[in-house]
Amino acid sequence: MSEESYEFTPEQNELIADLARKMLTVGVFLYLIGGGAAVGFLWSAWSARMDAALGLILLAAFCLAVATWTVMAGRSFRKIVDTEGHDIPHTMAALAQLRRFYTLHFWLIVLYLILIALAIVGVPGGLG
Repeated sequence: MSEESYEFTPEQNELIADLARKMLTVGVFLYLIGGGAAVGFLWSAWSARMDAALGLILLAAFCLAVATWTVMAGRSFRKIVDTEGHDIPHTMAALAQLRRFYTLHFWLIVLYLILIALAIVGVPGGLG
C-alpha cells in the first residue's frame, strides 16, 4: 500500500471530521476577535490613544494569524474525510499549519520567560 493511497477507517474519519468542525468554528471566532481588535486599533489611533492602539494591533495580528492557521488546518483535516487517496498529504498539510501555530506559541513563551528573568534579576536602567 503506497503512502498516497492510505485511507483512514470510518471511525477515524469521524474523529477527524469532528476535529475539523471544531477547528473551523474556533478559527471563525478568532477572525471575529481579530477583526474587532483591528477596528478597536483604528478607533484608538484616531483618538490618539497610542498605548491602547499598540495592544490592539498586536492582539489583532495574533488572532488573525492563529485564525488563519487554524482554519487552514481544519480545511486540510476536512479534506481527509471528503477525498479518497490523499489522506497522508492532507494530514501533512494540516500538521504544517499546526506547527506554525505552536511555533508562534513556543517563541512567545521564550520571550515571556526572558522578560520574567530580566524583571527578577533587575535590568540596569529598569524595564519599567
